[in-house]
Amino acid sequence: VLSLIISSVLPFPLLAQEVEVFSNLGLYGGQIYTIAIDPSNPDKMFAGSYQGDGLFMTADGGNRWQAVKTDVKIPGEDEFKNHAVYAVKMAPSDPNVVWVAHNYWAEKSTDGGQTWVHIRNSAMQRDCQNCGGAGDNFRFCKAIAVHPSDSQIVYVGARGPNGSNSSGAIYKTVDGGTTWTKINQGSNFDYPVVALDIDPNNPDIVWAATSSVNAGTLYRSENGGETWTVVFSTNKGFYDVKVKPNNSNLIFTANKNGIFKHYFDHETGQWNNEQILTGEASD
Repeated sequence: VLSLIISSVLPFPLLAQEVEVFSNLGLYGGQIYTIAIDPSNPDKMFAGSYQGDGLFMTADGGNRWQAVKTDVKIPGEDEFKNHAVYAVKMAPSDPNVVWVAHNYWAEKSTDGGQTWVHIRNSAMQRDCQNCGGAGDNFRFCKAIAVHPSDSQIVYVGARGPNGSNSSGAIYKTVDGGTTWTKINQGSNFDYPVVALDIDPNNPDIVWAATSSVNAGTLYRSENGGETWTVVFSTNKGFYDVKVKPNNSNLIFTANKNGIFKHYFDHETGQWNNEQILTGEASD
């Protein structure tokens, strides 16, 4: 009976044509959070997704993609599949060094994504220098910044402990992920740290942006993350922060209100903040 009803509504040739437009790409997709492009080979890119296969790679400019696999030794932990991949960064000094933030963990590759080293949550967030022990870990890793000339120095921004939406943190390694320090002298930030950027002209200057439902703060450090000052606060959370490569006194941020320009006034010694693009995003 069902076949007769369908045939009476849609001619059979049309049904066959509709079926033919579908093809299996062999990928388990999801919402894309982040993209990284190899500066030495722009045809090579990584894309991180929410759930799905988690991390994808292309070597031909995006025409064909493949899921990135890891040598899983801890099922459900040291793999990208069914995880939220929040950030992917290639080291500016060596694009073969790739860092990925996913769920509570980070992965590091030194061969362009062929093999991976797993960064345990406990090593980064529980047992590191200035860390607070068992009650101060299991933070979602949301952002990554790699030193412009030393691929061993990496920053990871995170949410609050046990996935909370407050009291964010930043972790730093100077030996490629073997040991870690909770910077800002071990203190938390106001909200989850969702974006990081390093001044390419002075790597001691690091920028961090935090985000909550109704608030966000832009921070600046002049000593590699030891201490931080607040540059700007808004009533909307931030999404990203970027230093203009040829001008360290010009910073751009993206948040739910649009795009802001932050520039330093040498006469007053103050940072000025100007909204240059207005937009409103839903939560």
